[in-house]
Amino acid sequence: YQRRSGYHLQKKEWGFLVTTLCAAWVFQYLSRIYGGDDFGTLAMSAWVFLCFPPALAFHLVLGVGVIGAFAFAGTDLAGVILSSVLALALACVGSAILPGVDRRRRLFWSLAAIGTVSAVAVISCRWALGLEISLNIVAVYVLSVFFWTIVAVALLPAWESLFDILTPTRLVDLSHPSHPVLKRLQLEAPGTYHHSIMVGTLAEVAAEKINVRSLLVKAGAYYHDIGKLKRPQFFVENQQPGENVHDALAPTMSALVIISHVRDGVEIAGKYKLPRRICDFIQEHHGTTCLHYFFKKARSSEKDIPMEQFCYPGPKPSSRETALVMLADSVEAAIRSAGSTVLDTRDIREIVTDVIETKIQEGQIDNVDLTLREISIIRESFIESLRHMYHTRHVTPVEGQDAKTRDGRQADAPQIRNG
Repeated sequence: YQRRSGYHLQKKEWGFLVTTLCAAWVFQYLSRIYGGDDFGTLAMSAWVFLCFPPALAFHLVLGVGVIGAFAFAGTDLAGVILSSVLALALACVGSAILPGVDRRRRLFWSLAAIGTVSAVAVISCRWALGLEISLNIVAVYVLSVFFWTIVAVALLPAWESLFDILTPTRLVDLSHPSHPVLKRLQLEAPGTYHHSIMVGTLAEVAAEKINVRSLLVKAGAYYHDIGKLKRPQFFVENQQPGENVHDALAPTMSALVIISHVRDGVEIAGKYKLPRRICDFIQEHHGTTCLHYFFKKARSSEKDIPMEQFCYPGPKPSSRETALVMLADSVEAAIRSAGSTVLDTRDIREIVTDVIETKIQEGQIDNVDLTLREISIIRESFIESLRHMYHTRHVTPVEGQDAKTRDGRQADAPQIRNG
C-alpha cells in the first residue's frame, strides 16, 4: 500500500498500527467468548479510520476481521462467514462515515450507528444461513455495540497521547480558543493571535481545494507564531501606532530577536506537549527566508556583514501542509503591510502573485510536491479569501473637490477594512 499510494508510515504510526491490530484480535477473542460474534473489531475500526487514509483503513478493518474469524472460529464455517460479513460491513460503513468525524460526541453516535448497521447485516446473514435468531442474540449484539463503542471512545485519548497521533478530534481540540497556548496569545500578543487566525483561514480554505488535511493546516497555522509570546513587543502586529522598538536597536540585534521566535516557539511547544506535527509548522513556516530589510540596513553601515546572519535557520517546508501555511503567512503579512495602498482585487492579486513567485524563486518549497496547477489553485484561493476579508468602501466626493484618480477610480475613496 505504501508503494502504491506514496503514503509512508512514521515510526510511531507503525507502533500505533501494531498495537491496534493486537488490541483488535484480543477484543475479537473476548467478544467471541461472551457470544458477541467478533464485535470487538468495532473499536479498532474507529481508531484506524480516524488515524489513517480511508483506503488503508478499509483494508485493515476487513483484513483483521477476516484473519480473526479464521483464527478464533476454528472449524465453525458459519462462524467464519458471520465474522467475515461483520468485518466487511464495518469496513464499508466505517469508510463512509468515520473519516468526516471531528467531534468526540459525534464519534460515539457514529460508532453506534456503524455497529447497529453491521449488527443488522450479521442478523440478516444468520437468517440466510438458517441459524437461530432469538431475542437473547439480538440483546447481546446491542450490548456489544454500545460496550465496544464506549471502549473505543475511552481509549482514543490514550492512543493520541501515547503515539502522538493527530486525529480529527484532537485537531479540533487543539484549534479551540480555550487551549492554554491560544489563550496566552489572546492576552499577551493579541496582534499575533489575530494574524494567526487570518493565516489559518487562508490556509484552511486553500487546503480544502487541493485535498490537503485542512484541520491539520488550520491547527498548524494557529500555533506557528507562538514563539512571539516571549517578546511580543518586538513584532509589528503587537506594537502601538508610532512605536517601534527596533528603531533603538542595531539591525543585527533586531534580526536575532525576530529569528529567535522560531526556536522560542519550539520550546513553548515542548512545554505544553504539543504534537510533533504542530512543531513542524513552527520550525518550517519561514524556511530559510532572509530578513532583507534588516540586512540592507546593516549593509549600509557594515559592507562585509554575512547575509546568513539575517536568515532563518530552517528547515524548509517538508510537507504540503507546512508549505501552505508558509505561503499564507507571507501573503497575510504582505497584505497587512501594504495597508491602505491596497485598493481592490487587482492590488491583492499583484501582492499574492509576487509573494508566491518569490517563495518559489528562493527555493523555499523545493522539498514539497506541489504541482503548478495546485500552486495556481492556492493563489486563486488566497485572492478570493482576501477579497472577502478586505472589502472596499466607495465614498462619493464632495461637489467641487478635486478627486485624484487612479486607473479611472477615486484614489482617496476606497479603503481596506476588516470584513
